[in-house]
Amino acid sequence: MMLLIGALALILIGVFVAVVAVSVSTANRTSAHNSLPASENDGTMPPPNDSRESQNSGHNNPANNDAFLRAKIVGVWRSRTLLPTGAIVDSQSAYSANGRAGWTGTINYFGQPTFFTVSGTWMVRDGYFYSRVEATSIPQVVPVGYASESKIISVTDDQWTYVNSPDQPTQTSYRIRY
Repeated sequence: MMLLIGALALILIGVFVAVVAVSVSTANRTSAHNSLPASENDGTMPPPNDSRESQNSGHNNPANNDAFLRAKIVGVWRSRTLLPTGAIVDSQSAYSANGRAGWTGTINYFGQPTFFTVSGTWMVRDGYFYSRVEATSIPQVVPVGYASESKIISVTDDQWTYVNSPDQPTQTSYRIRY
């Protein structure tokens, strides 16, 4: 969810301090980002990674059901992330039921705020959240076509917990409206 925002911050920091950080939050998983699942509607995303274990197989728990997760994610979410570099990312993400997404926010680094707006698409498949950038106010930081994925840990009416990479801590975003 806030994956893109974490990616924005890391890429921006990388640009400022010549550090390679082109991944979601603090993870660099380029190969995983480039193997996104195909969208059920438009076919713009490639097939899923076959090695991924499906969270839906054999489970009756609705929290493991992609349709349940999609319905829960629709709405507007807020997050604040403090990155190891000291940058603070304040962001708001809006996810529509039709698969459209918009991200806005500010990345503050050494007291220098950078406002951003990004739009694109999102989807859920096999318990993973995927997003892809279609338009951006900072193409040198987050280019059109940038894609991300995160494993969904849980989504409730009020919070969404996810992890961008197995070696990274979980992150939580908070709903501000449906």
